[in-house]
Amino acid sequence: LSATCHISQSPHSHVMAADAIPATVAALRSAFDSGRTRSLSWRQDQLAKLRAALRAYRPRLIEATHLDMGRPEFECVNIEIAPLDGEIALLERELPAFVEPEHCSTPLTLAPASTTRTSEPKGVVLILTPWNFPFALSIGPLACAIAAGNAALVKPSEKAPRCSALLAELIRSTLDPAAVAIVEGGPQVVQRLLGQKY
Repeated sequence: LSATCHISQSPHSHVMAADAIPATVAALRSAFDSGRTRSLSWRQDQLAKLRAALRAYRPRLIEATHLDMGRPEFECVNIEIAPLDGEIALLERELPAFVEPEHCSTPLTLAPASTTRTSEPKGVVLILTPWNFPFALSIGPLACAIAAGNAALVKPSEKAPRCSALLAELIRSTLDPAAVAIVEGGPQVVQRLLGQKY
């Protein structure tokens, strides 16, 4: 790896206290209820920023996975980074059609009515990430949650501490802090998270 690639934060440098979790979830719900996440422009902007960050952070993502689990660069790029880039690109391309109401067939007995089906976001989404694919299984679901118009709370695994700290930095420096949050920590944090409604 290049000498210019380094993890700038120590693991868990921004660990949120478990007691702060209810307030964080409430703030995310408030952002969702305000309609902030529903517009096509917001979704497109967040996806574009996430994809750009994935590219900008690429050397550091590779290093973090190497330090946490000994994963070689080739494996990290081909299992996590490249598929994520393609997934986000697909979401960006298909998003305008995704948010359009879908026309459905209407029974003859209801003529002259017409029927449409509209996809609606659920609200606040919790994403619990395992340690073995820390970026693919956090950024991928996060991109889908954003594309669907949800607010999101990400909890990476504490068993990959450098990946967790780097993911926290990426999310906090890139995405809308009113609608996307990340919390680090161990089992106590997970229990508190699971006690909230999503």
